[in-house]
Amino acid sequence: MAVAKKATTSLPPLRCWPAGQDVPAISVRQPWASAICWCGKSIENRSSWPFRHRGPLVIHASRTPATQAMVESFAEKVLESGVPRARFFSRLERWSEREDLGELINPYGAIVAVSTLAEVFEPGRKIPAGHPASGSPWANDEAYRLFMTDITPVRPVEFKGRFGLFKVPYKVILRLEPLTGLGVAVSP
Repeated sequence: MAVAKKATTSLPPLRCWPAGQDVPAISVRQPWASAICWCGKSIENRSSWPFRHRGPLVIHASRTPATQAMVESFAEKVLESGVPRARFFSRLERWSEREDLGELINPYGAIVAVSTLAEVFEPGRKIPAGHPASGSPWANDEAYRLFMTDITPVRPVEFKGRFGLFKVPYKVILRLEPLTGLGVAVSP
């Protein structure tokens, strides 16, 4: 019996992924994809989730532009999550002052993070008290709530997303580099 090789990537969620195997992904609209990367959003809401997959999950930022209402909702949710108002707005100011950050922290049509899909809560199922997602302002109780851990932002890699769960070729995964040291995270 052949033993599967382990991944050759240093990204934490992918360390145990078999080398050569494509990795599951979801596409998320902006500004929510950036909220996953930089603002502590560990819950992604879906109207449907007919998949059994748990484990490594690539986060793709869709090409669809954000609306003003979405940006306002994003800011409201960040503040509800416990980020101090002054820190959040100082980060926004820093983001807008540095032209080079836009493509890194708010890209469209690109892979932006890898994570571990740890758990999925069905609509109406209460998240237990004491669970890391309990009380999250990002959770919608009427949707499937995908709870992610080990979220690691990566240097954006252009890629065409799809609806639902799709696969990212392993050769693309090998191009992903962790994105650290920007001083832009606003997690509580």
